[in-house]
Formats: sequence, structure tokens, C-alpha cells
Amino acid sequence: MEQQLFKKIRRHLNRGELSVAMKHIQPLLETVRSPRLYERFEKINQDYQLVIEYMAKGVDDPQREDVYRRLLKKADALLYNLENAIADRDVRAFSDAFSKVNRAHVDFPQIKSTLEQFVADVAMIELEPEEKQKILAENIYKEHQEFVDMVFDAIWVSDLWCEDDFAFCSQLILSPTIDSNDALLMTSALTLSLLFHFDMMKSETLRKVYTDATDIVLKQRALVGWALTLPEFTHLYDGLAPVVKVFCEDEDNCKQLAELQMQIYFCMNAENDHIEIQRDIMPNLMKNSNLKITRFGIEEKEDDELDDILHPDSQEKAMEEVEQSFQKMLDMQKSGADIYFGGFSQMKRFPFFYRVSNWFAPFDLHHPEIQSSVTKLSNNSLLSHLFDSGPFCDSDKYSFTLAMKSVIDKIPENMREMLDNSDALGPVMAPEEINTPAYKRRMYLQDLYRFFKLADARHEFRNPFAEGDNEEPKEAQELFLSNKLFKNTSIVGQIPTLCAFLVKRKKYNALDILLQSLDSHDINSSLYQGLVAMGKRDFFQAADSYAKALELEADNKTALQGYAKACYYSENFQRALEAYRQLSELAPGHLPTKKKYCICLIHTGQTEQAIKFLYQMDFDQPGDWSVVRILAWALLVAGKKEQAQNEYRRLIDGGTPSSEDYFNAGLCDWVVGDILGATVKLKKYMEHLTSNKSILADLLKEKELLSTYGITVNQIIMMADLLNRPAEE
Repeated sequence: MEQQLFKKIRRHLNRGELSVAMKHIQPLLETVRSPRLYERFEKINQDYQLVIEYMAKGVDDPQREDVYRRLLKKADALLYNLENAIADRDVRAFSDAFSKVNRAHVDFPQIKSTLEQFVADVAMIELEPEEKQKILAENIYKEHQEFVDMVFDAIWVSDLWCEDDFAFCSQLILSPTIDSNDALLMTSALTLSLLFHFDMMKSETLRKVYTDATDIVLKQRALVGWALTLPEFTHLYDGLAPVVKVFCEDEDNCKQLAELQMQIYFCMNAENDHIEIQRDIMPNLMKNSNLKITRFGIEEKEDDELDDILHPDSQEKAMEEVEQSFQKMLDMQKSGADIYFGGFSQMKRFPFFYRVSNWFAPFDLHHPEIQSSVTKLSNNSLLSHLFDSGPFCDSDKYSFTLAMKSVIDKIPENMREMLDNSDALGPVMAPEEINTPAYKRRMYLQDLYRFFKLADARHEFRNPFAEGDNEEPKEAQELFLSNKLFKNTSIVGQIPTLCAFLVKRKKYNALDILLQSLDSHDINSSLYQGLVAMGKRDFFQAADSYAKALELEADNKTALQGYAKACYYSENFQRALEAYRQLSELAPGHLPTKKKYCICLIHTGQTEQAIKFLYQMDFDQPGDWSVVRILAWALLVAGKKEQAQNEYRRLIDGGTPSSEDYFNAGLCDWVVGDILGATVKLKKYMEHLTSNKSILADLLKEKELLSTYGITVNQIIMMADLLNRPAEE
């Protein structure tokens, strides 16, 4: 499907450009040949022409603005239906879903009664004779799975909802008379639908479910769906901004939104986490394991008796390394990392995942499509551990269950016994952690992430984990809090936490977008704007941002340090000098500040004062070669060439000279008159020059200094020629 074209049309509608949008809609409409949609298209055009005609006649119509906005919304609704029609025609997942829904012919009341009947049927199973219970249960769950899968499809491919749909579905999802797993699955169907095309009533359904639900899992699934599906183009949805503003008045809501934003970045780093685990952790685990994998299955290695004699403590050390590796994985997981994505991403080709709904299905041992696996593992308590406290998201639990069916027979008996242990799945999560909103939200986000990385149908939806696109490089699609709906809301109170998080992960583009979108003017925003500008090497902008921070808080040390550094790198040495002077007063013993202060003194013509400070620093901090480096340069600038030459000799003979030290020492020898010494040092410098640089260009940068010693541009050119002359054989 042409997603960029649809996005372009929505952008025109958002700008109020109805006629332009309709021109783009018409050729798409002609490809689906739907009389119903074409009739709606013609009606919108006709109504708009009437508006224009009355306007041309000079008629003063106070309703004109409202009529135009209604036409924009009708065009948006038409676009929604047009997208669905094209998806039904071109996309397999959509066409399968539409076909299934059309065959079923069900409405919301029928859905409600069927879901409630399932709960009653399950409750009645225990009243049946024991020999019938298993067969009866299998039939009930199988029929129910087919029905709830159809309900899932009906929701995510449904047309725009009205208020009655919102009222009925929100009550249904929140109803205690239906199975909680069904409520969770319908919530995910709404999320998927909204990621295809925004619908105000579906969005309101998710918000209401989050607000009114008492179950933590349902609340978090609804919150994720609501937050990640807020529209980019908001002018068409008048009532949305007030809803978001009120939502953010609750401090806990803001905190959870901020946590959700950070968790998204943890999910997006899953592949890097997998690389780290494969590189740094798995080699230790495999090296120190007493198991080996053969074509006949997994076998234990035989003990090496000789190794026990020669290295009696080797087993203890190996165990230590294994424990450290496991602890590192546990620490990564506790910090929010998705440590299992890499392994389980290879287990998503089971037929189970051909159904879109199964990517979002809460893990349930009664799911009909895993019954053969459950039966095979029925004598093992592994699955109950997995269900109750396993550290996997639901999608990975299904993958694990399906995969275990094919390997369980090849596992040694003692290992199968080990799988009965509650620690078999690795670090089991503590109940107090499992039952937190953050943990429930993280698990669901991992399910979503797997769908958008691995599912065949993923390409047809807006990916909430995508870092911008080629056409909009300044976008950060994963940064849902940059949505203009959050501007001027209480979410700005979370800016310091979010900014610190983004800085730590070097997400400077996202940080820049977040600060611009929320348009906050507090000191933290100014500090982070300065940091972003420094990262982009826009030192003038950085200095401006830090200056604004200092206006808000004159004695803020962080702002002063940033301002000094920005002025220094933008070569505004006079302002940098004043800033470093203030910093020196705040921290008299801070050596780096004193060094920068001396450099600024040199650049502002106060070289003698700089030399005085540098001699004192060299006396107080003997062996600090960076002080000697600055001192030597200051002496050279001040015309004290012999003293400078002595300092450069001291630096090169006793320190660890850099290529720049050889360059400056060569200049010093040159002005002293030691041409041979100058060429030796300058050639040493040339050894580090890259192919796109020339010694002449570097020498010409110092022509002002060299001219004070009577060295002309012509002499500089001749020196470059001398240095470039091939060595005599």
C-alpha cells in the first residue's frame, strides 16, 4: 500500500487544504471502483462547491467555517474507508480478516453474549463427569478461539466508530462477565486499528479502559495503545487536545507516560543487547558448561580427571564466571533490556504466528494451537513456572512452548528433571516486581515490538518503534511524547528525567525534537538545548541556550560551564575568559578551568598574565605536560622564543608529545633560526597528516604568528616545498 501517499493526503487535510486532498483521493478512489465511496466523494465536492459559490456572491455565512471543518472530517472518514478498501484488495492479512468477518455477520450484542457464554461454559466443565471434561474443554476452547480471533479481526479492520460503538465496546472490555484474556485481546485489536488510521472513538475507548480498569495488565495494555496511537495530525480532531491535557493533569499518568517512553527505547535496543549477550556473556556460559550439543541431542561432557589434578580450582573459577555472566544478564533485564529478543526472534515461524491475533494473545495453557505441546510436556512443571513467573513476554512464552515440543525427547533425563526446577528458565521474577505496572507494560511492549519486527503483516501499520523515516529525517516516530498534543501540559514536569535518559543513550536528535515540541522555557530545558547544540557543534546556538539558563539562574555552575565551553569553541574568547574567571572563583583548585582561563588570556592579548599563572601551575603541578604545552605556546606568542624552545625541548624529551607538539616545536625552532631542527620536527608532524591535508595549509594558518618573527608568506611556501622534497637516497 502507498502509505506515504495516504500520509501526504492526511497532511493536506490537517492544513485545511480540502481541494488538494480531494484531488489526491480521486485517482485512488477510481482504482477500487466502489459506487458507495464514489458517491460520498461527489457529495463532499458538491457541498464544497456550494460553499465557494456563496462565498463568491459575497454572502455572509456565519456557519461557513463550521461547514468547512465538517467537510474536512468527512474527507478524513472517506480516506479511512478508502484505505480499508485498498488494504482489503492488496494486503493478505486484511483480505483474510475482511473475509472472516463478512462470513460471520456478528454485531456487538452478539459478541457480548457469546463471550459471556464462554465464561459460563468453562465454569460448568467441572460439573461434567471426569472422563468427559478434557474433550469438552478442548471443544469449548477451540470454538472460543475461533470466535475471539474473528472478534479481533472485526475490530482492527472496522470502519470509523460512532459514540454508541465507543460506549458499548468500552463497557464490554471492562465487564467482569467476560474472560480477562478476551478483554486484553480486544484492547490490542483497537491498538492495531488505530495504528492503521486514527479514530477518535476508538482512541477514547482505550483511554476509558485505562482510566476505569482495575486490572493492572488491562490498564497498561490500554495505556500503551492510547499513547502510541495519538495522531500526528491533530487539527481534524477538535476534542483531542483537551482530553490529553486533562489526562496529563494526573501526576501518576505523566509519570507512567514518561516511563513508557523510556521503555520504548529499551525495546528498540533489543538487537544491540543481543549482540552484547552473544559477544560478552554466551561465550562464558558455553565455555564453562558441562553440556555439548550433538546431532543426536544434548549430551553431558565427561569429567577430565587430569584437569582436576592439574587445576583443582578450575571448577570453582568456571562457576564464578557463569554466575557473573548470569548476573550481568539479570542486571540488564532489571534495567529494562529486552534480553530474550535475539533468541526468540528465530522462533516466530511456527504456524501459530500466521494469525495476527496470536501475536497479542495473553499466554494461556488452554490455547488450542499449543495443545499438542502442552500434552507432551504435561508431566513437567515447566509450563506452570513459565506461566506464573517466567521472565518472557507472552509471545515468547508461546514460542518456547512450541519449540520445547520438538526438543524435549532429545534432552538428557537429568536435564529434564532440572526443568522441573523453578530456576530452569533463568532468573525468575519476584512477585512484587511482576505485579508492578512498569513490568506489565514492559512485557506487552515486547509483544508489540516482536510484531513490528517480525510479523508478515507489520508493514501495513505505523510502526511506533521506528526512528523517523527518509522523507522526514527530523521526525522521531518512536518519541510519542513529542506529539504537539502534549505541548503546554503537565508532562513538562517529566522533562528532566526524559532528557537525562536520552542524553545517557546519546539520542540527541530525539532530545532536540522533544525540547522543541514541548516548548518548555525552564532552566533544565535551556541546559539540555545547550547540550544538543554542543553535540551538533553549533557553538553559537549552544552559547545562546546556556546564556538563557544563566538569565534564569545566574549562579548555575552547569550553565556557566556550558557557556564557557561554547564561547571557547566558537572563538569568542573574551566571553569565555569572563566565564572561566567566574568558574575559577567558584572552584579555585580546578586545574582544567585554570588551563582554559590561561588559553583565553593568550587569545585576548593578555599573554604575560597567562605566563605568570602557567609558571605557578607548573611549579605546583610538576609533570603535568598539558601545562608545559600551554606555557611553551604562550612564550612563543609573547616573543620569548628561546624560553619557548627550552619548554618544547622539555616537553618532547620528557613527556608524551603529540603530533601538534612536534608542529609547534618545529615553528619554535624555525623562528629561533634552527632550520634543521625545524624540518626534523615538522616532518615528524607530517607523518600523522591524512591524505586530504597539506603541510602548507597548516603553516599558513600560523602566518600571523610567524610574521611577528619576520617570516613572510613566501618563506612559508618555500618551507613547505622543502618539507615536501623527496628524501635523498
